[in-house]
Amino acid sequence: MRGAVIALTAVIVGVSVRTADASFGTRDQIPAPTDVENVIQVWLECDECTGGELQAVVTLGPKAVPILASMLQKGPAKERLDAQRKHLLKRYGSLRDYQKTHSDARVTESEDEFVGRYMNKYETLQRIRAARALGAIGGADARNALDQALKLPLSPEVLKAVKESRAKIAG
Repeated sequence: MRGAVIALTAVIVGVSVRTADASFGTRDQIPAPTDVENVIQVWLECDECTGGELQAVVTLGPKAVPILASMLQKGPAKERLDAQRKHLLKRYGSLRDYQKTHSDARVTESEDEFVGRYMNKYETLQRIRAARALGAIGGADARNALDQALKLPLSPEVLKAVKESRAKIAG
């Protein structure tokens, strides 16, 4: 029964924030590289990331570094966090509704536990992708941003991504 809950949760939560805010495009619709923030946001929030999202960010070069550095060092902007929280609250409500008609799919977490767990995963993934993009872009500014991040109290997953990305840049 717990496996059914986990699988159901993965399916429901796996719906990207793009569902709530389609202005950032989808895997198949990457904005023109002139819109730096949107190109970066598509990379940060892609689901399968098989549509060239990282390469689109790399193509931006140094223009992307300040935004990625901020994401890595400070985490997602308040507006992004608020949108994700709203999305997760809606998903939790959907899980609770589904449970009413499917007795084998029990929701075992409180709303606060559910939202807290997935908000942490969201922020971690955003920071990891920012680090990966900085490593792929390279250059002195990206190297400096990664070096600065190494001085911060980061989760083990983010720290690993920062170290791996930093190792790709000479100097």
